[in-house]
Amino acid sequence: MTQTILLIALGCGPSDDTSQTTDSFDTATDTSVVDTGSNTGEVLLFSDDFDEFDASKWMVVDGEVGSTTIKSENISALDGELLLNVSRDAEADPPEWFGGAIESAGKNRFGVWEARIKAQGTSGTICSFFLRDEMALPQNDQPTDRYVLNQMGFQIFDDTIKIDSYAQWRREDGEDGSPTHEGFYFAPFEFDFGAWHTYRIEWDHFSITFYVDGERWADVLDVVPNDDLSVHLAHWSYADEANGGEPSLTEDSACLVDYVRGEGFLAGEASPPE
Repeated sequence: MTQTILLIALGCGPSDDTSQTTDSFDTATDTSVVDTGSNTGEVLLFSDDFDEFDASKWMVVDGEVGSTTIKSENISALDGELLLNVSRDAEADPPEWFGGAIESAGKNRFGVWEARIKAQGTSGTICSFFLRDEMALPQNDQPTDRYVLNQMGFQIFDDTIKIDSYAQWRREDGEDGSPTHEGFYFAPFEFDFGAWHTYRIEWDHFSITFYVDGERWADVLDVVPNDDLSVHLAHWSYADEANGGEPSLTEDSACLVDYVRGEGFLAGEASPPE
């Protein structure tokens, strides 16, 4: 099945501002460093240390992410690291961009999700860690083009991190309905975008809390999915004028993932236990 993934970066390339800005978003009032320790969920839902590419856990995304065509050759795992490359065919007119994206074979609802990621920080490329699902909405047990898209997570630019939770319906006529969205950008002044960082999502029935390196960055209270979601990891280019122009890419750009873990509650449970 071919799919086009919409990772929300439309009209909003990395900001030059070194302060954080909000867009219909409740920022966490406690910004002190939180000792998260090991994940605190009740059940181990998912874990991969990427000693090799495990096809029983992951599927290669078939299609496009942003303006990037996904190729299996741009995805590899060896010695405990997942490598997602962005490359281009400079001889094509216009240049063609290729990237790597995978999604977990299974889905889960609620819990604590964490990935340790090193983005190369190349201008015009994005390394992303999402929980996501695109679900068809049949009517009267009949197939339909109606669907709902849910996604939450991190987009790592070369000088900005975007955190958001997003939902959008597609109407029966095939047109996209108005999205429901909570999200904002961070441009921390002393943050090393080319270093290893731990990105963490804590998701329950009522809220989503986002952490970077154990520090609580943001809370989402209004756009909280109540569906089973898969894990998505992607490295892609937004090489078009609306999203910041072509990246300054003269060689392959790498995004490395050390591990992904998910702990929480069994798939399909309506809410965490007391």
